[in-house]
Amino acid sequence: MKIKGLYCILPEFDTFDEYINFTKKLLKFQPDVIQLRIKRHSDKFFYMVAKDIKKIISFKKIPFIIDDRVDIALMVKANGVHLGQDDIPVDKLKKFLLEFKFHKLIVGFSTHSLEQAKLAMKLPVDYISIGPVFPTETKDYKPIGVDVVKKVVDLVNDLKPVVAIGGINEKNVDLLRDVKPTAIAVISVLNKTDLSKVILKLKSIF
Repeated sequence: MKIKGLYCILPEFDTFDEYINFTKKLLKFQPDVIQLRIKRHSDKFFYMVAKDIKKIISFKKIPFIIDDRVDIALMVKANGVHLGQDDIPVDKLKKFLLEFKFHKLIVGFSTHSLEQAKLAMKLPVDYISIGPVFPTETKDYKPIGVDVVKKVVDLVNDLKPVVAIGGINEKNVDLLRDVKPTAIAVISVLNKTDLSKVILKLKSIF
């Protein structure tokens, strides 16, 4: 499975049913990637949600990525895991996955500057995210701007998928049209009421 197009990170919800119902709704608009990240619930809750979402999207050819939690990704047979700068070392994880025949698990990695992206290119990651591109409440880092995304895309030069992330919405997505990231990741914008128009606009840059 390839990481490309519209990469949808599910918003955080209070209940199990909200996660499941939103996922079913989102699938109607044909997202290209779905990531589950849960920060404010128990490990058991995270596992149960991930297990059911995996069942829901198993008949779709959509990569299902788990944020941070390698254990949960392996338990529910997700397609991949996404790691940040402070998570477990990518090279150690890849060695573990190979040793125990989990080598098909996609490993994504967050970067927040051109320098971090250069370092990430030396790691055995399957794709690199770069951001936040624009101001956002979901990231603690300062926005890097479109120019840095372009430099990362040029640096990677099709060797790995590049996912632009952070503050991207239907109003500013056109600024990334000429930059040509492999994918754009969105979170907050998925809470919009008219999801069909929002997703149509976001996917129009590809």
